[in-house]
Amino acid sequence: FIALRLVRTYQQKGDQTAAMKTLRNAIDANPNDKGLHFAYSNMLLESKSSDSGEILYHLKRSFRQGDANYTAQLLYAREHYISGDFAESKRLFAELRNVRLSPEWRDRMQYPMEKVSQGIVTNIEATYFFVRVDVTNESLYVHKTGCDESLWNELQRGLRVKFNIAFSMRGPGGVNVSKA
Repeated sequence: FIALRLVRTYQQKGDQTAAMKTLRNAIDANPNDKGLHFAYSNMLLESKSSDSGEILYHLKRSFRQGDANYTAQLLYAREHYISGDFAESKRLFAELRNVRLSPEWRDRMQYPMEKVSQGIVTNIEATYFFVRVDVTNESLYVHKTGCDESLWNELQRGLRVKFNIAFSMRGPGGVNVSKA
């Protein structure tokens, strides 16, 4: 608790180096503290660390199977997706999909990737559509709120679009969709 308060103080002063060092020291002294691991993984994510293995390690240590730290579990599944481990990501999202949460929280798209992806609209329904992603060839769900109304009215199969991939408890999906 004290370490986390000190870390927040360092962060408010803009001293990320001291904040990271404090968290590493606290984790060394208390290696089973889930809150410390979660705070450290968040700092790694915010610093845009390229060490996916370290991020995955600390996210995994920030929750236990069956606990209610769903944010850590969502970020853990997201990080597997980003690192290219689609099978593990899919398995983790399948578990999260069944968690008893309000539909607003479970379906909310969050933590978008900065990278812009491209794909083709493959299927359109009343309130959502699917996009086949060029690079991975996977089909991503996009709710109509993931694009502006003018694009929604112009949607048709075969339309090329660009978008960001974001994540809900159900898995990856598209947001900020526009014509490519």
